[in-house]
Amino acid sequence: MRHSFLLGIPLLLFALALIGAAAYYQPESPDTDSDGMMDAYELFFGLNPANPADADLDYDGDRLSNLRESEQLTDPFAPDTDRDEFNDDVDASPISRAYLQWGAPQFTTGDQYDYAHPDWFLAAYKNCGEWMVDLTTTQSFWYVSACESNGIGSLSIDLDRTILTNNLRYAVHYLDTGNSSLYVDLLDTNGAVVAENLFGNLLTGSNATWHVVIPAEAGIQPTNAVLFLEIPTTIFPDAAVIHLRRGVGDVTVYEGLIYIDEDGDGLDNEQERQLGTSDYCADMDGDGFSDYDEVFIYHTDPCKPDIDKDKDKDGDEDKDESGIIYVDQARGNDTFTGRAPAISGKKQGPKKTIHKGVAAVDADGAAMMVIKSGTYNENLDIRGKNVKVVIEGNVRL
Repeated sequence: MRHSFLLGIPLLLFALALIGAAAYYQPESPDTDSDGMMDAYELFFGLNPANPADADLDYDGDRLSNLRESEQLTDPFAPDTDRDEFNDDVDASPISRAYLQWGAPQFTTGDQYDYAHPDWFLAAYKNCGEWMVDLTTTQSFWYVSACESNGIGSLSIDLDRTILTNNLRYAVHYLDTGNSSLYVDLLDTNGAVVAENLFGNLLTGSNATWHVVIPAEAGIQPTNAVLFLEIPTTIFPDAAVIHLRRGVGDVTVYEGLIYIDEDGDGLDNEQERQLGTSDYCADMDGDGFSDYDEVFIYHTDPCKPDIDKDKDKDGDEDKDESGIIYVDQARGNDTFTGRAPAISGKKQGPKKTIHKGVAAVDADGAAMMVIKSGTYNENLDIRGKNVKVVIEGNVRL
């Protein structure tokens, strides 16, 4: 599991005047300097709504002007707004994750924290405890003292369950303190407990094997840890709040990252969509290397098996067989090969019908068929065929 995106990320724009963390997407917001960026957006991220020249600047060096950033509501001071390791300029879904820099002054008002986030993410806030900033490292965090009564203090994330139908991954960066306790509950919209203490006490004060411990060379105290939690929202349809609850002792939480990653390979569902892989299969091409490792470590194609297992691209890129056939009722065309999810001039792209998808499996000798969301009104008959079928999304046969 990966955790580099939660380490060593300084607070953005500490030199800027602090601004309120009201929602920055306000369609009726004026544009005082007529630079194409709404005043609400400029104020939220620390731009100057009276200076039209800042629209053409690129403060974060991601090759997107501030104007382009405002059009997709990304952070003009962070090259990777959602911390998914795809920079905003190459990310077709640059806000697929919600990044939580708890207590960051420019994104915090009272108990509320607000930042760029997916549409299924509604709000983030604390109940008791304090927002604090380490002036040496500029790291902000939420802190509750051991002097507080037991059970005082929590961090909550509100979810829109009319949109969110998947499970979630919640990466939590915290101080692993002994003689303290921190728990995860799920609540409904009325604050009633739906599921209590999902993972036991997160704070053990030791480098337990289920923690991903930050290495000393990262320059952070070794008792800092990042823990990846699988939040089972699909089996709790009434769960609308992720509740990080203090039990006893000193508790310090620095950051969080929440996203959809059903197969736990480190790629979220939007990244998988862009890559043509499945969020329900960690190793899409079955070559023994996870999709994440192929993309970010070995720089190979996660849809093409590394046949010689040398973790290199030699020979692999010349092969036209990925071992996967895609079927997509909405975007497909039965004249396409089915071998790749993207539609191109070479007629590579998904099949439209399951019948044609099965035929393409036979023709290519493919080992897997991925069926995307859609209403097909067809039977799926793979009797006698050595093929794995992956259903991605809401499929009706």
